[in-house]
Amino acid sequence: MTEAVIPRPLAWFRVARLQFYPMVIFVYGAGAIAAALAAGAFDWTRALLAYACLFLIEFATVLTNEHFDYESDRRNHNASPFTGGSRMLVVGALRHHEVQRAATGAIAVLLVVSGLLLSRTPSEYRLPMLVLIALGAVLGLGYTAPPLKLSYRGYGEIVVSFTHSTYAMLFGWVSQGGDWHNPLPYLVSMPVFCAVFAANTVAGIPDHAADASVNKRSYSVIFGPTRAALIASFAAVLASVGGITLWMDGLVPGKFGLVFFLTVPHALALAFVLTRFARSGNYDRRIDSIMINALNFIMWFGLIPFAYFLWRLRGSS
Repeated sequence: MTEAVIPRPLAWFRVARLQFYPMVIFVYGAGAIAAALAAGAFDWTRALLAYACLFLIEFATVLTNEHFDYESDRRNHNASPFTGGSRMLVVGALRHHEVQRAATGAIAVLLVVSGLLLSRTPSEYRLPMLVLIALGAVLGLGYTAPPLKLSYRGYGEIVVSFTHSTYAMLFGWVSQGGDWHNPLPYLVSMPVFCAVFAANTVAGIPDHAADASVNKRSYSVIFGPTRAALIASFAAVLASVGGITLWMDGLVPGKFGLVFFLTVPHALALAFVLTRFARSGNYDRRIDSIMINALNFIMWFGLIPFAYFLWRLRGSS
């Protein structure tokens, strides 16, 4: 594939990796709506500004990853829409300086939007909000960028799981005036954490050889592809158990919480596929169907709390 094959607008669309954003929207939204229920009001302006901050952090992160993961992506023969980067740098559709400039622009816009968000945030919540913005930027950019290079030091799966679950929900929660000491966003986000952990762990398996060649310490590199697949299986089952626990503890009660039981057959099916994949020994290939399954599994744990808290908000208005 050459540069001429991919029009530049399509190249920028691909490099943005928008397929990974929806899960954050629902997790963030669940946290924001839950806090609004406690506060008695939903501030749409703060909600949109806060999500814009999250979007810009994620956008800057994927652009930074494209630049610093270039060598691994170049060596990766199993790249897909779900693993191995967008490959827009690899095929020459975009240049390194263009991607770096876009990432810098995203950070500049983030600073402006953050200022607007903080100006509308009540004084008692400004410091927690500022800390969350800074934390997201550090974890996002530091995922591949030096000096942190978290994904190269064995922290990649944990960081992605945290930022796409607890961090996103807490961001929404605090943006609407929720107290960060409150355990609710932490507890409700735990099943999402496990589901994201499962998907992100298995996503590293097709990239195993390329990552190992550049000393990028994914769990597949650290533990081996077989153990990584089994770890992902266990995390998927744990996510379902966590969802049912939310129903049992009354955090997501009633008919909404009962939907978590539908995640059990999904988790078992995913675990079965992953176990069979682990036993096959055939790791050097694309696993698009498994990744679609794993990413769809995540959506349960964002959508169910989001739907429940939205139903309560509409009922109280």
